[in-house]
Order: sequence, then structure tokens, then C-alpha cells
Amino acid sequence: MMDGRSGRAALAWWISAGLACSTPAVAPNDAAPVTDTAPVTDPSLTLRGLDLAPRAFAPCPDADSAPLRTGDDVDAVRCTPVGPITVPAPPRWPDTTSLTAPILFVDPSAASGGTGTLDAPLRTIAEALRASAPAASIALARGTHTLTETLAITRDLTLVGVGASSGTTLEIARGQVGLRVAPSTRLTLRGVTLQYASAAPRTEQDLALLATQSTLSLQDVLVADAEVGITLDGGTLDATRLAVVRPRRTAVLASGGAFLSLSRFVLRDGLGQGLRAEGAHVALREGLVTRMARHGVVLIGATTATGGRPRCDAPGRGGALDCIDQVVSQANGVAGLYVADARRTEVRRSTFADTVLTAIDGGEAGDGIFVGAEADVSLDPELLSPTVRGFGSALLGNGRAGILAQGVRARLSVRGAVLSRNASGGLFVGARAEVPAVGESLFVENRFAGIVATPGSLVGIVQCNGIVDTAAGTLRGSTVTVQLGDGVHINAASARVSMEDNTILRSSAFGLLVNASTISLRANRGADNRFGVGTYGGASVDGDARSIAGREMSPPIAPGLAVGP
Repeated sequence: MMDGRSGRAALAWWISAGLACSTPAVAPNDAAPVTDTAPVTDPSLTLRGLDLAPRAFAPCPDADSAPLRTGDDVDAVRCTPVGPITVPAPPRWPDTTSLTAPILFVDPSAASGGTGTLDAPLRTIAEALRASAPAASIALARGTHTLTETLAITRDLTLVGVGASSGTTLEIARGQVGLRVAPSTRLTLRGVTLQYASAAPRTEQDLALLATQSTLSLQDVLVADAEVGITLDGGTLDATRLAVVRPRRTAVLASGGAFLSLSRFVLRDGLGQGLRAEGAHVALREGLVTRMARHGVVLIGATTATGGRPRCDAPGRGGALDCIDQVVSQANGVAGLYVADARRTEVRRSTFADTVLTAIDGGEAGDGIFVGAEADVSLDPELLSPTVRGFGSALLGNGRAGILAQGVRARLSVRGAVLSRNASGGLFVGARAEVPAVGESLFVENRFAGIVATPGSLVGIVQCNGIVDTAAGTLRGSTVTVQLGDGVHINAASARVSMEDNTILRSSAFGLLVNASTISLRANRGADNRFGVGTYGGASVDGDARSIAGREMSPPIAPGLAVGP
């Protein structure tokens, strides 16, 4: 943890404001509606301790480490080494004591005519695969093993080198698959680098590891300079300390109902996407996805109700969930995490930061998380107590929204998050999306809005959040540009919205703007907004609208929103 401050300090300002957030419940709707009245200020409403909330992404000093959120405090992270373990002085041979016999030894510097023993090793892996006595394990010496042909793995096999860093390298010729794993085959790969030769130009056939309905187990493996690093059509991939660097199209591509479990992994510096799962389930833990020109993680295509995890806080399969736990997706283009189609995804203690604003005409640009049609995404669902407000996932400094949910039956639930300094809103709920709950979260120094719900969206309860220092900003879409500066903006939502136990301070425009919507207010506080609560378009407000105060009277006519294409 980078800072040892107690979570109690993060709560001091809530205590000073006299708030006591309750268990989520539907707000009562029998209070008499109120009209906008003269603003009321409350100078005792302060935010001492808000400095704990991270404003921007803080990388680790070591490039091979990821600042993983620990869940111990609002700003608590631990720089954790990810990717293959660096071996300063690799031995000539790997440890073979745990390998299944028979074992063949391969050394590219060996004399010709070897028999595959430790004293007389073979020169190439291809020779070992064609040996008359099939090997269960192949031990690879330190050095570069040149692959002039695709290695076809047609039986269960373990390939072990001395390490991916300055250890054992399989150099693949351009224009061919490196390793092709046959159906119903188990391959274990440990302590190696799969590296494409740098002299020849890249081709579409540069697939380092291609498996179909296979079982892959990878540990301490580096894949470099491929078109696609790992391609999995069905089957399973269980990888620990995997790194895929500089892929031209995709670092890891899975389809056909595959299941991927990645831990302590790095996907970086590619021209396309980091991880792409098409109808495949994923379980991602303690990883870094960074500097991919397109998306960091893409989950699309309907998945089965049994091919994923039943719970994300326990191992095993047999459920519908994709699980993302302590993953950092930073400085990618388009979206840090993109989820669409009929699949359920749970995100815990993860960071989505500094997504670049690109491809605005495509409608998916610069968002930390994008939740599309039919997708169901929940952030830190276990964080239901105000004592852990902001201890979950972080959405920081993204080029457009921190989170954008949009599309038919797109569903999102947010608990315990920190959304800070996003250029076009903390949370944006678009047409036909459903957000049943936003709670126990901090919205800090976002531009455009802390929370905004647009016509046709459905928002349930907004509870126990702190929404502060919202600045004026712009949201650019493919056809229109909109300017706002509201803490919470509810515009023609399709159901009653309940707001309970929230604090909204220092919004550059409205603390709360309600247009053509019905909203219930209970136990909210707010001060030093420019305007307090603005109601327009026949909006109906139950509860005390004066509790969210502004310095100026709300204008009688709603400010214009659309400012041009």
C-alpha cells in the first residue's frame, strides 16, 4: 500500500456533515412535492479528508509492476510485479525433477546426432517431436531455438525453458504459426519466450500460439511481436505470469466458448486490442493492460450460463460470470473495458484510467468502461457499507466518460467506486440502459457531470455518494455536442429515481437538475453549487429540494444543452 492512512480519515467529512447512509431501499414517495425556493447554504458542510480520493492514475516506479487497488482504503494501492519472473543469471538447463518422463533435452548449440539425453541433447524441438520414443516432457536449454516450421503439438506435452527473460527463446519465422495445438491436447509451456524474427516484415499469419479445443497451461511466458499472441478457439487457457507485448492486432483472442484464466499478466504496446473474448468467458486477476491503440479488454458475444464462474470470490466454474479483479487498464484507446451482448461481468478493485479520446464518430471513444446492449456489468457489488465508500474500482482521467452505459437492456450497478477527473462525466447513462443502483461512491472533479441520465434511461437508487467539484465540460457524440456542469443531471428518465443520503458540493452549474422526470429526495445534503435543484419540463420532485443548495436562484428556463455538432 503506497499510503498507510486509515480509512477512518476518509470518512471524517461524512461524519462532519452528519450523514448516516442506510441500507439501500426505495425512497418513500408520500412526501409533498416542493417547488424551487431561495437557495440555502450550509457552511458547516465540508469535505475534510477528500484528499484521500485519487485524482489521477499513479504508475509504479518499476515498469514491470502494476498499481493494484487493495481495497484497504480510498487511495490504497500496492505496486505488484506482474508478467514473467526475471531470472538474473539463468542456468543452462531447467529443473526437471517435477517433469513427467520420458524427458528429451534440446539444445540449439548441441552437436548433431544427439539422442535427446542430457549428455547428448537434440538440436531442435522439431526433432524431439518426431522422436521414435514420444516424450512427455521436453527440456529446453538456455539460448535461441529457431523455429523454421510450425510446431504441431498433437499429444499431451510439457515444454520447459529456463526463463522468459534472457533465458529460453523460441524464435519464429515470419509468415507462419509458431505452435499449433491440436484438439483434445494438453500443452504446458513454462519459462520461455515466443519471439517473431525481427528482420522480416509482419504478416497476417504471425500467430504465435494457436489452439483449438485444447487445454493450455502457461507460466512465465513472454510472447513478442506477433500479429496475434495467443489464439484460443474453444478449450481452456490457464496462465500465470504471462506477458504479450507489441502485438499488431490482438494480444489474446478467445472464441468458441473458451475459458481464460489469467493472473499476474501484462498485455501492452499493441496496435489493436489487448484481450478480446468473443463468446468466451474470462477470469482476470492482478493484471496490467496498457498502451493498446484500440481497446484494453473487449468482452462480446453471448456466453453460456455455465461456462464461467458461479462466484467471483471463489475459484471454479459452472456459472455465468466473467470476473475482473485487481486489473489495471490504462492509457488504451477507445475503452479500457468494453462489454456488450448477453453476458454478465463482475469488476472488483480494478482501475480504468487515461483512455484516449478516439473514433468519436463510432460512438465508442475514450471511456473507462463501456457497457453496451444486453450486457450486465456490476462494480464491487459487495461494497454496501458507507465505511468502505470509494474503496472499490477507480475510473480516472479518461478522455470521455468514466463509465458509459448505453443500449437496449444494458445494465450496470456501481458500488464503492472512485470516479475522478474524467473529461466528459463520471457516469453517463444513455438511452435504454438500466442502472438499478449507484452507491457508496465518490465523484470528484469530473467535467460535464458527476452522474447524468439521458432520455429513455432507467435509474433506480442513487445513494450514499459524494459528488464534488463538478466542472463545466463537453460531451461530444457523433451528431451533437452537449455542455453541462451538474453534479447530478436527470433528463427524462423512464422511471422514478430515488436519491438518498448523497452530498453534492461545488458544482459549476446545478447540484441536481431534473427535467421531465420523477425523483424522490431523502436525507441529501449540498452546498456551494452555483444552483441548487432545478426542475424543468414538468418534473416531479418529492422531498426537500432545498437540502441541495446553491449560491444563485435556479433560472426559470432550463439552460440550452445542445450546442452544435
